[in-house]
Amino acid sequence: MKPLRIAVAGCGMISAQYGKHIRRHQDILEISGAMDLDPARASEFTAQFGGKVYPDLDAIFADSSVDLLLNLTIHHAHFDINRRALRAGKHVFSEKPVALTYREAAELSATARETGCRLAVAPGTFLGEGIQTTSAFLASGRLGELRLVYAEVNWGQIERWIQSPAPYFSVGPLRDVGVYAITALVFLLGPVRHVWGYSRILKTPRMEWADPAKHNSVPPPSL
Repeated sequence: MKPLRIAVAGCGMISAQYGKHIRRHQDILEISGAMDLDPARASEFTAQFGGKVYPDLDAIFADSSVDLLLNLTIHHAHFDINRRALRAGKHVFSEKPVALTYREAAELSATARETGCRLAVAPGTFLGEGIQTTSAFLASGRLGELRLVYAEVNWGQIERWIQSPAPYFSVGPLRDVGVYAITALVFLLGPVRHVWGYSRILKTPRMEWADPAKHNSVPPPSL
């Protein structure tokens, strides 16, 4: 079977994890190359995991040998890049979130159907042993009627482990790490009928990271 050829867009911190896992399945997966706004990072990635450096996204889309785009760019770029890739006839696997609004996500889903391309999105943690075991336990009925589920996500001080935290702050923890709990709960319990929530700022000094005058930030998304 011919390996699925993957082009990587965005060679930040998470890209190495993807590269390592792709390399473990060389019989079915192959990295055709990578691109990044910083060409040095793309060169570093391809030197470690193979493939060539693409100068830009258009070069990836024009490469007929590329089957799938692996989108590891910042949150705000996901929708546009995913849409362009689908329209170019490429399958897409995108880091979360697939888009910043429901309307954009629905458009991507429709575009995938129209083009006949596959659209997949992280997180895939619900496929792991822990949540699969939980699913089997719930299906057994041993727990009885489920009335309440509590899920906690500790975002921590993200500025301590990522070089450019401003985009993460601008989209907020729900779109970045909250999706893990949401994905698991929807998988386990089914569609959401009603949503209620609240938030508050626990540490105001961290808000300076969202100041465009001090950091390379981006405007918050519209809902």
